[in-house]
Amino acid sequence: MRLQIVSVFLMTTLFCFEGYAQYPEGFQIEVLVDNVEYPAGLTHSELGVSYAWDLQGIVWPIVDGVRADFPLIDIHDEVGFWADHGLLSVELDPDFEQNGFIYMLYVVDRHHLMNFGTPDYDSNINEYEAATIGRVTRYQVDLNNLENIVEGSRTIIIGETPQTGLPIATTSHGVGQIVFGSDKTMLLTMGDSNPPGSTYNGEGNPPTGVGYEQQALDDGILKDFENVGAFRSQLINSYCGKVIRVDKSTGLGISSNPFYDPENPDSPASKVWSLGLRNPFRMTVTPNTGSADPVEGNPGEIMLGDVGDWTWEEVNRANAPGQNFGWPIYQGPEFYYHFIFN
Repeated sequence: MRLQIVSVFLMTTLFCFEGYAQYPEGFQIEVLVDNVEYPAGLTHSELGVSYAWDLQGIVWPIVDGVRADFPLIDIHDEVGFWADHGLLSVELDPDFEQNGFIYMLYVVDRHHLMNFGTPDYDSNINEYEAATIGRVTRYQVDLNNLENIVEGSRTIIIGETPQTGLPIATTSHGVGQIVFGSDKTMLLTMGDSNPPGSTYNGEGNPPTGVGYEQQALDDGILKDFENVGAFRSQLINSYCGKVIRVDKSTGLGISSNPFYDPENPDSPASKVWSLGLRNPFRMTVTPNTGSADPVEGNPGEIMLGDVGDWTWEEVNRANAPGQNFGWPIYQGPEFYYHFIFN
């Protein structure tokens, strides 16, 4: 069984204060890796190697608790590492031991997004605090040398262009996590891409400062019908505020998805599994749930951690297609005053 640690942060200084935190009997703090600069997570294979990744876009092989001298993947020039963004999730294919596939979910630096492949591109330039996209990319690990990538194996699964990516129009509420269902379909989370604390609903001018919605609209990152702030979470044909379920090879929607359109399998609607979420930063699939057949539309019971706004934090149980968790009208068990009375 592959164990995934979804978030690893080294807070040595914090834990030096005796009595600061109490742990149940049998729990202890153990340093697994101590030289990853901005650690975000760790994933393990059954082949004896683990991979730690950091927010700036670097994936490190870990063997017997020792970090390799050279990274497996380094895309720090492509990743937008600012505010709550960066390389947020790395996951191994369910058949990694046979195919070596590894997937990455991250925010793209705007300069890279708009200029890569042109004379204007400069790998030393970052353009942060601006509209951009989230992207899913696949690489293939060399199974004969688990510390190397197969040359030329990079494939973009979602987000080839500004118009086909996961909209990032604010400092937060962006991409979250990749997991695989019991049927080997890819599931990923996406926030509402609305500025924290904003009650914008499409009327008047979009918020500025921590929001870049007008720029996103001008670029086609957001479509005109998505100009409704947090209410994007309720739009079926928007990636924002959703759990997305796709074919891991193509990035297309699965025919057993609740809003699948056979005439447009690449539309956001065809990929939506759950909706009505604010910032579903982390999720997991409960072991031994679901079906192995993707046609049955049962990838397993999903537990979603959705970051709240001032009043409630949520852990949501998604165990059926098309469930709506209510954001921004509902938060926790109640109507959310921030929007209801705005």
